[in-house]
Amino acid sequence: MHGFTVHGVAQFEMLGVMTSNTLIESVKFKSAVVPTSIAMFLLMVGLFSADVALMYGLPINWTLLVPRLMYALVVSPILAWLLSTLYPYTVSSDGLYGYSIWGARRFIRWSDIGSVRVVWFLNLKYLRLRSEIDGNTTWVLTMFQDSDRFSDAVHRHEGPDNPITRYLK
Repeated sequence: MHGFTVHGVAQFEMLGVMTSNTLIESVKFKSAVVPTSIAMFLLMVGLFSADVALMYGLPINWTLLVPRLMYALVVSPILAWLLSTLYPYTVSSDGLYGYSIWGARRFIRWSDIGSVRVVWFLNLKYLRLRSEIDGNTTWVLTMFQDSDRFSDAVHRHEGPDNPITRYLK
């Protein structure tokens, strides 16, 4: 089954990979665009306000700030959509594909997850998965276009005792 959309909401892709006569199922998930867009807008508002305040002093010159805020209002949904499209998360029977803090794609096996920590950034909830094998950290945004399907996939592949499962509620 390849990617499909149900009313523009649930997008996923199932991939089948044969390895030594075993079918490994993997499902791709895209991050939710609206919460990511709001977070990006808030980040841009903070950066642009600081920029105007540092360059032109206080009080803030609204005639300089308003065009920047309009720019942020237009650009943040576009950037959020690009991030959602270009940086999908993948759940497979072997583990989870997420990203490093620098945006590099990273795979962590279910059995290698040593610790899970919740990190909130601009009202976006991330899971910080630390590998007990190599110490690398994989970041997973927990707001997906279909969060229930993501939780179900993690639960199906790793069961209710997986350290990630309790943080997905």
